[in-house]
Amino acid sequence: MIHRWGHSAVMVELRVAGMNISVLPLLLLLLASASGEAQNENSFGKAAVFMNGRWTQFDENDDAGVPQPYPPKTDSWTLNDTSIMVSISSFRDYRCPKTLYNLFTKAANPDRVYAGVVQQNNAGDVDCLYDYCEKIKEERGIGPDASAADPNLRITQNCPHADQVKMLRVQAEDAKGPTYGRYLGSYLVGDEEFCMQIDAHMDFEDHWDKQLLDMWGLANNEYGVLTTYVPNLDQLHVNLNGRFEVPQVCRVTYTPGEKMVRNEQATNCIWLRKPKLTSTWAAGFAFSKCHADLKTPYDPHLPSLFDGEEYSKYARLWTRGYDTYTPHRSVVYHDYTHGATEKDANAWSRKYRELKHSHERLRTLLGYSGAVVGRETPAAAEMLGRWDLGKKRSLNQLIAFTGADTRETKVDFNSCGKLQWVPFDEGDDDDWYSESTSAARRRRSAKAESARVASRLFGKGARGEGEQGSGRGGEGSRQARAWAGGGVHGLSEQLAIPRVSRAHLLWALSILIIAAVASLLAAYRRERGRGGTRMGRSFWPEFVMGKAVKRV
Repeated sequence: MIHRWGHSAVMVELRVAGMNISVLPLLLLLLASASGEAQNENSFGKAAVFMNGRWTQFDENDDAGVPQPYPPKTDSWTLNDTSIMVSISSFRDYRCPKTLYNLFTKAANPDRVYAGVVQQNNAGDVDCLYDYCEKIKEERGIGPDASAADPNLRITQNCPHADQVKMLRVQAEDAKGPTYGRYLGSYLVGDEEFCMQIDAHMDFEDHWDKQLLDMWGLANNEYGVLTTYVPNLDQLHVNLNGRFEVPQVCRVTYTPGEKMVRNEQATNCIWLRKPKLTSTWAAGFAFSKCHADLKTPYDPHLPSLFDGEEYSKYARLWTRGYDTYTPHRSVVYHDYTHGATEKDANAWSRKYRELKHSHERLRTLLGYSGAVVGRETPAAAEMLGRWDLGKKRSLNQLIAFTGADTRETKVDFNSCGKLQWVPFDEGDDDDWYSESTSAARRRRSAKAESARVASRLFGKGARGEGEQGSGRGGEGSRQARAWAGGGVHGLSEQLAIPRVSRAHLLWALSILIIAAVASLLAAYRRERGRGGTRMGRSFWPEFVMGKAVKRV
């Protein structure tokens, strides 16, 4: 067999028994049938989004003469060892161990992947890390380590990637909704470069880590955030409808009664060649540089909140200069089915008074005209504190960009089509980020946060970080102080947050014991000062029983 490759045109011949047989037509036919996705990539249709009941095409590259985002500061997204922190908030979810398994076994480089799991369980529920370790060790034929005294250590020792998982274990009855759980998860972020937030029941394409980094790089925006409502598990490895159909979150609505702004169901895009700028944010999947989470942390003062979580987070991100993008390929998938524990998995505590407080806080944040505390008042700034909107872009600009007029609780237009990036002044406070200083600065930030938490625990108690004195928020910060020491790599953090009532009980009991001992010592000194002689064996039981001590 002889292969001859020409320079101007491809020619392939087989020389068999002195006969020249051209196989170019056959080769082209085989390539056409076997290329699959590659063929579709080369025969792209025009990008389009489904909006207002029909497909609307748009030009992805028609950006001449318009402002462009700030490009990535470094090429870290191209490197094979760039770290990724994956934040998972799990409420009594038996599927969490499988998510960890998928996360590590399907990564191109699992050694760079770190997971921070906030596990809100009851006694007897499946433990995310332990069950993952049992599964992967059994699969790889790794036996238990009999040398470990602690049964749990026997499970995690010799467990692949267990030292890359940080666990924050919380009593399920102390859970206060998804926003609060994800706030606790922020304490598990250390000096990782990229951060991904997902739910506890997810699956991934092979080499998901490289795919997401490449996709983030295509957005060409240092402040870009990939986010969407990801497809169902049955679409894994599927080119949906043969046109790379992907979900996009871009529409909001308002709930009846309370008028809380919330995302609508996702619409779809087809034939995208790169991530598409969009106008909201999804909690179930978000991928960005970690400085997005550090500069826009979850608000712990929103207990029991569900409706309003996502758009309020988006508003705080966008006004700080962050932009959200619809991924042009599906890489992460969601298990939308529920098992036998569906009822339990949605049974986190919803307290009316807490929820009402959270609603009012969101009304102030987003400038609702009927808010008890007006958006532009000094009281609003004091109440919201570090969880206020940013200063890179204004609320007016947000309304003009998204069409969601939160002041009047209405939607002015559909923002699902092509959007233009809104410029902002990057400013000095964004210049801190660089490859050489990011880790040190993040560690300092984590230590400062730890000091504030300790101050609230041992000092003023339950006062919240926003200086509004929210007892619930302060309580959560107190619980979260057991976080993993700034997120140092190579440590498996087995953390358990005590119940608040137990901690208070132990504290009160300690005070009572100290007071009793002090009283006994004071009485002893008084007797000695009076020259008493019965300070021996008979004094103490009589004193403790409240009887008078007779002098000799």
